[in-house]
Amino acid sequence: DEYERFCSRPEIVAFDQHGDPSKRAFYRRIGEEAEKAAGRVDAIVGAIGTSHSLIGAAEGYSVKPRVVTAEPRTAHVSGIRNLDTQRFGPRDKVKESDFDLRILVDDRDFYPESRLLTDAGEITFPDSFRVTLGALRSYLRSEGHLETPRIFALGAANRRS
Repeated sequence: DEYERFCSRPEIVAFDQHGDPSKRAFYRRIGEEAEKAAGRVDAIVGAIGTSHSLIGAAEGYSVKPRVVTAEPRTAHVSGIRNLDTQRFGPRDKVKESDFDLRILVDDRDFYPESRLLTDAGEITFPDSFRVTLGALRSYLRSEGHLETPRIFALGAANRRS
């Protein structure tokens, strides 16, 4: 309600990121580029804020992969949300049916490390990607894959709390 009141002021031009699903078109290129670089994938797993990046990237593939959310069950993680507990007012257009599967990740199941040392140097994982990796692990275990599926894991930009 406070946001709606603020945006109704005449000097304010609201970006309306939650109320405008057409903004996901911006992210289609991520899927297109990922497909060019690595080929088709079976699923795209990602944390959601507005959900534009996850849905948009999936729409960028020539054959749309399964779209799987990574949502914190109870923890507050900056930049991402749980659709059951955090909504952004009446203009929030995201609904459960936008996704093929939702995975709720408990705090203890976040990927345990925030840094990983690789041959190319150190990689730092923001908390949103730790949720995504926890959901990916859960997805792989629950689906009982006999062969390794091709997965694109997508985090959300956020600040560490």
